[in-house]
Formats: sequence, structure tokens, C-alpha cells
Amino acid sequence: MDVQKAIHTITPPYSGLDGTCLLGIASDGELAAVSLWCPLVDLPGVHKIRLIGVSTSHRDQGGAVAHECLEQALAVLATQAPSARVLGLIDHRNLPSQRLVSSLGFVEVNLPGIDPDLGAWVIDLPD
Repeated sequence: MDVQKAIHTITPPYSGLDGTCLLGIASDGELAAVSLWCPLVDLPGVHKIRLIGVSTSHRDQGGAVAHECLEQALAVLATQAPSARVLGLIDHRNLPSQRLVSSLGFVEVNLPGIDPDLGAWVIDLPD
């Protein structure tokens, strides 16, 4: 997939109590996207994508901003936690998000105990 670069600058990862965050800044200097992830304490080696958010002023770019944001988050995670498994929970009605994660290599898995309205999507990071 050839994605036109919608994010001009990615901030260095910021780690806080809620997880690690990246901000994507557009060429106009405005915040375009944010990603947030955290390790799961009860599942060692698994990190959960908690949020991929795109600002309303950048949502008309055909998913390019969300794609770049998630791609950058995975790149950072791959350096911080090689061989980790990354988990994302997506509402079954959210087809654009399902297409996004699928395009980056995530696969849907059966995960007992989660909200029945959500699908569990995972990808294993390289060593």
C-alpha cells in the first residue's frame, strides 16, 4: 500500500502512567494523530494498543493518518519490545479500523472473556 505521508513529524515516545504515547504532527504544525499503548501486566510479552486517534481536521485523508500513526507505534514497539505480541480490540461494526489493522498484518483471533461486541486483533513483532 503506497501511503502518502500525512504526518510530517513524530514526537519522541513519551511514557507515563497510562502507557507510551506518540504524537503525529502534520506539515501545518497541527496535531494530526495520537497513539497510546501499554504492556498488559497479566499477560507478559503482550502490549495493548489503547488508542489510535486522528484529529477531525485530518480525517479526510482516506485513513492515511491513522495508518501512519499505527505503523510508527509498531516501529517503536518493535525496538522497545522485540518479539512482543501486540493486541488491539476493535468494535465489530468498525470496518475501517479492521481494514487498517489487517493491512498492517494483524489477524483476528478468538479471545475468551472480552466484550462480545469487540474483536481481538494481534500481530507478533519481529525479533
